[in-house]
Amino acid sequence: MKQIKITSIFILLLFLIACRKEKSLDNILPKPDKIKYFDFVPDTNVHSVRTSSPLSYVIPGDSSASMKIDLNGDSKTDIEFVATHSTDYINPHYTAYYFGVWINSNNDSLLISSKNTKYGDRPVFYDSLITVQKDSLWKTHVLLSISSPSAGVYFEFKASFIGYKIGNKYGWIKISPYTGTSGGANGVVIENFAINLTENNVIKTGQQ
Repeated sequence: MKQIKITSIFILLLFLIACRKEKSLDNILPKPDKIKYFDFVPDTNVHSVRTSSPLSYVIPGDSSASMKIDLNGDSKTDIEFVATHSTDYINPHYTAYYFGVWINSNNDSLLISSKNTKYGDRPVFYDSLITVQKDSLWKTHVLLSISSPSAGVYFEFKASFIGYKIGNKYGWIKISPYTGTSGGANGVVIENFAINLTENNVIKTGQQ
């Protein structure tokens, strides 16, 4: 009987040690990526100018457009792309307009990989297959392009990826400038996006 008790205790100890090792391995071994990918077919766009006239009038007049997107599949809006323009000043020869395109977070936990510039916070523009930086400056509002003749401010963006995170989940969005037709422009094209649903795992731009 004594021998049976000792054997039972020994087996129990082995089981406890095995459980501890398994938990330790769970903490050490990397967790596999779980990528959620979405492709807009055709690409979608947000733009505020439909057309422009030879006299530099834009149609419609002061206007804005926006698009909201759910990035992680929880049926809640995470991000909003906005394009807007308005009259900057008028002289006898032409009308000058303010144009702007930016991104807003519609989710308190969504932040955009950014950098601070003299014009405000702008996204980090990534090339393909670059890891979204965990140590970015994370912001809820960033500027893509601005044109303000009265303020003498002008900057634009090129086709690239931007990074974002929702809580501890990292993702990317592929964008390009909207060039428009019939003289219309001032906007952004959203091509596709992805998010790594495995918490704390980084993602490379373009990774699917």
